[in-house]
Amino acid sequence: MINTTIRTSCEFKQSPEIIWLGITNDVMMYPKPFCFNLWVPSPIKCEITNTTNGIGKTRRCTSSNGSIEQVITCYQPLEKLTFHMATHNLKTKFKIGMMDDEFIFTTIGGGKTKLQRTTNISIPLGFGFLIRKWAITRSIRNVHQYVYNNIKMK
Repeated sequence: MINTTIRTSCEFKQSPEIIWLGITNDVMMYPKPFCFNLWVPSPIKCEITNTTNGIGKTRRCTSSNGSIEQVITCYQPLEKLTFHMATHNLKTKFKIGMMDDEFIFTTIGGGKTKLQRTTNISIPLGFGFLIRKWAITRSIRNVHQYVYNNIKMK
C-alpha cells in the first residue's frame, strides 16, 4: 500500500456554523456531476448521531454504493474535525486501505471562512497502480468539491 494525500480548500460566505453542519450532519442536494454517473460513489448524506463529546463518536457517510463509518479523532467545533475510517461497505472498483479526513476552518477577511479538507488514503500496489492512483485521487477531489457545492447552497 502507498499513502496518498489529497488536499483541497474552498472559501465560503456562509457562517462557520453552516459549514460545520455541512460536514457533520447534511443531506447532499446539489446536482450531481457527471463523474457520479460512472463509477464514483455519489455522496448522499453524512451525519454524526451523538455530538456530546465528539472524540470517539462515529460519523457515517452514505453514498450511492454503500457507506463509510469514521471514528472522530479530533473534535473542535468550528475549528477542526478529523476522522479515521473504521469500516466501509462501498462497492468500488478499487480496494480502499486506510483513509483519514481532516477539516480545518480559517476565518478570512470580509466575513468569509476558508475550509481546507485533507484526505489521506492508502492505495494497494500492483497492476495499473498509476491509473488507479489517478482515478482515486480524481474521485476524491470530485467528492470534496461536491460537498463544498452543497454547503454553498445553504
